[in-house]
Amino acid sequence: MILLKKALADIKRNKGQFTAIFLIIFLACLVFSGLNATWFGMQQQSKIYYQKQNLADYWLNSQKISSQTKKKIADLSYVRDVERRLRLRVSDQHDQKATVELNYLEENKISQVRLEKGTPFSLKKKGIWLDRDYAQKHHLKVGDNFSFSSNYQKQTVPIRGLITNPEYVYPLSSSSQLLPDHREFGFGFLSYKQYFAGSQPPLPFNQLLVRTKADSNSSTKNKLLQVTHHDQISSLQARKDLISYTMLQDKIAQFRSLSGIFPILFFIVAILIILTTMIRLLQQQRVEIGVLQALGFRKRILLWNYLFYGVIVSLPAALIGYFLGPVLLPPVVYKSLSMFTLPVWQASQPQSNLLIIVISVVISMLAVYCSCRSILHEKIVDTLKKRTKSKQQSSRIANWQIWSHLSFANKWNLRDCGHNLARTLTIVISVAGCMMLMLTALGLKDSLNDILDWQYQKVARYETKVNLKANRSQEQIDQLQANLEAEPIAEQTIDIQAHHQRLLKSLTVYPNQNTSMVKLTDLQKNNFKVGSQGLSVSYRLAQKENLSKGDILKWRVVGTSSWKNSRITGIYRVPINQGFSVTEDFFTKKGYDFRPTALLTSRKFTKLQSPLVQQVVPITSEKNNVQKMVDSMSKLVSLLIISAVLLMVIVLYNLGNLSYVERKQEMSTLKVLGFSNQLLRKIFKRELNGLTILGIILGLPGAYFLLNKILQMMGQTTDMVLVFNWKTILVAILGTLITGIVINNLLARKINHIKLEESLKELD
Repeated sequence: MILLKKALADIKRNKGQFTAIFLIIFLACLVFSGLNATWFGMQQQSKIYYQKQNLADYWLNSQKISSQTKKKIADLSYVRDVERRLRLRVSDQHDQKATVELNYLEENKISQVRLEKGTPFSLKKKGIWLDRDYAQKHHLKVGDNFSFSSNYQKQTVPIRGLITNPEYVYPLSSSSQLLPDHREFGFGFLSYKQYFAGSQPPLPFNQLLVRTKADSNSSTKNKLLQVTHHDQISSLQARKDLISYTMLQDKIAQFRSLSGIFPILFFIVAILIILTTMIRLLQQQRVEIGVLQALGFRKRILLWNYLFYGVIVSLPAALIGYFLGPVLLPPVVYKSLSMFTLPVWQASQPQSNLLIIVISVVISMLAVYCSCRSILHEKIVDTLKKRTKSKQQSSRIANWQIWSHLSFANKWNLRDCGHNLARTLTIVISVAGCMMLMLTALGLKDSLNDILDWQYQKVARYETKVNLKANRSQEQIDQLQANLEAEPIAEQTIDIQAHHQRLLKSLTVYPNQNTSMVKLTDLQKNNFKVGSQGLSVSYRLAQKENLSKGDILKWRVVGTSSWKNSRITGIYRVPINQGFSVTEDFFTKKGYDFRPTALLTSRKFTKLQSPLVQQVVPITSEKNNVQKMVDSMSKLVSLLIISAVLLMVIVLYNLGNLSYVERKQEMSTLKVLGFSNQLLRKIFKRELNGLTILGIILGLPGAYFLLNKILQMMGQTTDMVLVFNWKTILVAILGTLITGIVINNLLARKINHIKLEESLKELD
């Protein structure tokens, strides 16, 4: 009981330092548990969504899925269920910029729709169950009519319900699109029986959805390819190839990685603060410890008493941070993820999060143990002696050649830093951490803004992209191209065999090497010419799939059966639309016809009346999508900046205050010797300002590492280059420096209130 009272009294006397320890551990646990609850909640809710709606594992695409093919796949031992459907892209007759992907279902067992409003989906009813977000953007509601046109028909159908679907969690109209745009792209589901069963000739099913059993493995895709080798299957897409699925998994992985990076800095600072506080406390209590040992208190009892200091501070901080993190952080983060369509956004804690409480307590106890181990192992006689400041460190500093040229103020501050290495190191690391977080936050915004300049100033030189309908004659396309003064491109999907795996990737065919509407860039962002003797691959894709210049790939255009062997002749770098590029000459030499799928023009317009046009996409729409992504990251930027400032304010103020307390008697002596308050303030501030500048310098490479780590987790469709604008670096430096100067000035004011009598009496 005596030791407990002593511990509580010590904590009360040093409440500033213990409060700092509490806050740092609290912030570490808050960020860790909050970010972990964010990604784990997304993972759990998406898993529930996929399971409940029975998301397909594989999608087989073909011009015709026969009943024989369906039965062959269904009879496989590792297949649980199969379902056919017809998928078509149509134009919204009321908005020429909008495209809707229609799915005509034979059944509704796999990748089921989730009703948000209206009547449940029925194969026995005519009408469309329309994408909820698309309907909201176009002010459509249940009971309205929806009119569309395709190569096959123009039709008006009633809207039976508004839905979401697990295949469209992140709905993109093409691989060149960065963010979903619900105004320009949507989806719908209809009954195949009600619209095509009686037509002559009926449109064939072109997609087969496959659900495999739980014990199926990674070789299942290869098995399906072997089984359907003679069934004219144009492509086979696994769930991991579905961009809607992978984008969500990438985002989950991003927050999972971040949850492990940020708390490390806070824990390092917490350890150093505990060491600094306990070393100072134990040095002050040397005589008390010696007396307690002389009175019969065992070293083990005293050790556990001091370990209690770490537990009583860290345990409440960890518990509060653990429980508050999932309440405060996920709602803020989820607001920035509005581009994903999940039915429920709910944070949940993984059980492993409990380890952060244990880690916090163990780290605190280890820091306390390291600080008190040596003094408790001293002899009682030595412990009862008051230890004077060691002159060893001072003598080492005094041996520096530059020492004799230093002013008194610099010598005094260097001696103080040498005597209190733990405190000095803590301040430097805290300032470096603040600089690192602040510069990372601002650099992230720079890197996002760089996409706008890079993609729409250097790469994309067109103003409008006109997507063309299929099955149109080349003569019609040539006429429209001449009228628009446009440049044609063909966007295809290719099936690739690389490193013993099959990949589905995008291929863009350009009319010649020197395209005027699209200027690809190399790794240094200079102009890149697409070679006419082979494949060119984007840098991001090459990194992900371990592809190099000179590699020979086996590939084919989806929908064809003949495989081609080609060498990778170049690697280019673009921020959006990762894939392969070739020239028209190379493409035709491989036996394919160059059939343009889009026209790029420098003219500006939003509508174009032509039977050839599927969709008109102004470049401003694409820019707006990128700007939305930049804006969505602003909350993460704010979180980083707030964390940086809190870290620096808490540590710098408390350790600066500790420095003032420890040097109070020395400053009193200097006052007696004639030093003015103004001069003492100047000397005192010089030390903290110097440590702040040193921390800023050390924080620069840390920011580079952290931002590079974040950019690597941005997803497979985006290639972001690390960018630090000189203004950004200047703002981060000034922000950190000003924060340090403000805190320093607040502490220096205390020098005016030093009472000489009390301070000198303590010195005696």
